[in-house]
Amino acid sequence: DAAYDSLLRSTRHDYHERIAASLQAQAPDLAAERPDLIADHLTRAGQDAQAIGFWRAAGRQAMARSAFREAADHLQRALDCLGRQDDREEHLAIELELQTGIAPLLSAVKGWGAVEVETACRRALELAGRLQQPDAAYQALWFYWTVLFLRGQLEPAMDAARQVNDIARSTGVPMLEITGRHATAYTHLYRGELQQALTEAEAGLSLFDLAQERVLADMFQLSSSVCLRTARASALWMMGRLDDAVEEWERMRTLVRELHHPPSVAAGLAFELHLAGYRWSYPAAHAEFSDIADELMALCKDEGFAMWFAVGCAYRGMSAAAQGDPKGARQSIQEGIELFTQSGSRLTLVMMHVESAEALLVFGDDPTAALDAAEAEMTARSEALMAPEIWRVRGQWHARQGRRPAAIAAFGEARRRAEAQGAGLLELRALLDLAELAGSPGGDPGDLEAALTELGSVHGRFSQGHDHFELRRAADLLRRQMHPAG
Repeated sequence: DAAYDSLLRSTRHDYHERIAASLQAQAPDLAAERPDLIADHLTRAGQDAQAIGFWRAAGRQAMARSAFREAADHLQRALDCLGRQDDREEHLAIELELQTGIAPLLSAVKGWGAVEVETACRRALELAGRLQQPDAAYQALWFYWTVLFLRGQLEPAMDAARQVNDIARSTGVPMLEITGRHATAYTHLYRGELQQALTEAEAGLSLFDLAQERVLADMFQLSSSVCLRTARASALWMMGRLDDAVEEWERMRTLVRELHHPPSVAAGLAFELHLAGYRWSYPAAHAEFSDIADELMALCKDEGFAMWFAVGCAYRGMSAAAQGDPKGARQSIQEGIELFTQSGSRLTLVMMHVESAEALLVFGDDPTAALDAAEAEMTARSEALMAPEIWRVRGQWHARQGRRPAAIAAFGEARRRAEAQGAGLLELRALLDLAELAGSPGGDPGDLEAALTELGSVHGRFSQGHDHFELRRAADLLRRQMHPAG
C-alpha cells in the first residue's frame, strides 16, 4: 500500500489500465465471472466510460445470486462513473436504466423511506420525462409512492397511489395493475379505511398468477401480492371476519414460501409480526413473536435489510416482555423503534408504540409516554390503523391507577373511534374492557348494564371466529353477568 501510494497518479492509471486489458485478454473466463474486477481497474485507470458496462454486468450478477447490497453498490459505482460523463442522450438513457434499477435495491436494503430511494426516484422521474419514456416513469412513480407511504405521509401518498393505480389500469397490463392496487390498498388500510382497502386488495388479487408474480418480485424487489394478501387479511380481521382473515394469512405465508425471494420473505415475516401484534390484544400471547422475530433478524443480517431488522428487533422486545424479561424487553423495543426511524420510515409507529405500551403494562410500567408518541404519530400523519387502541390501553392504565372516570372515558373514546372505522374487533375489545371495569368492585350497576347491552350487540354481529380468545371472553362475560347463578 505504501508503494502504491507513492506512485504518480498517471502511473497508477497506466498500471490499472494494463491489468484490466491483461485480464480480458489472458483470463477471459475470470473476466466474465468477475466483471467487478475489470470495472474496478478501469475506474481506477480513469476509464469511466469503459467501466460502466462492467459495473452494470457486475450488478446483474449480484442480483442473480440475491446479493442485493452488493448489487446496489455496483450500480452506484456505475452511476458515479456516468456522472463524470457529459449529458449526451445515450448517457441519460443509461442513467435512467441505472436509477430505475437501483431504486428497488436501495428500498430492499435501506428501507423504502430512505433518502437514497427518494433521490433515485426523483432523478428517474426527471430523466423519464426528458426522454419521454412513460414505462420507466411508472416504476419510478411507484417507488416514489413507497417513499411517501413508508414515511407515513399518508395524504400525499394517497394522491400518488391513485395516480399510480390510474396509470397501471390504463395500460391493461395485469402485472402493473397488481402494483397499482397494492399502492391504493395499503394506503387505504393505514388510513383506517378498511372497506376501501379490502375492495382494492381483492381487485388486485383477482389478477394473481404465480409466474407473473415472480417477475414482478424481481422487478420491484417486493411481491405486491404478498402485500395485497396482508392488506386483505388485516382488513378482514379488523372488520370481524376472523376465519376469512386467518385463511388469507395462510395464503400469504404459502406465497412467501413459494416465491423464495429474500426481500419478499423478509417482508412476509415482518407482516406476520404486525398481524400477530394486532391479532392478540393480551401481551401473554406475544411470546409467539420470538421465533418469527429471530428468523427475520437472522435473514436481515445475512441480506443487509436494515428496516426489517428494526421491525424484528422491536417485536423481539415485545416477546421478551411476555416471557418476563423486563430489561431485555425495554432495550429491544427502544432499539428497534430507533433503528426503524433511522431508516427514514415512520409507518406502523402508531401500532408499534401501542404494542410497546401494552408490553410495559406487563411490568406495571407507566405506558403514557409510548401512548403519547403513538397519538402524536397518528395526529401528524393520519395513520389510523390501530389508533383506537391508544385510548383502550390508556383506559387500562387509568383503571390500574384507580382513575375510574378517566378509564371509562378512554374506553368510550376507543369504542367510538373503532366504530367509525368499521373495526368491529377493536370495538369489541374496548367494550370488553369497559364491561369488566363496570363489573369490578365499586362499579355502577347501571354502567354495567349499559356496557353489557352494547357488548352483546357488537358480539352478536360476529358470524365467524367464535373460538377466538376475545369472542370467547365476551361470551363468557355475558353469560356470567346475565346468569350469575349459573
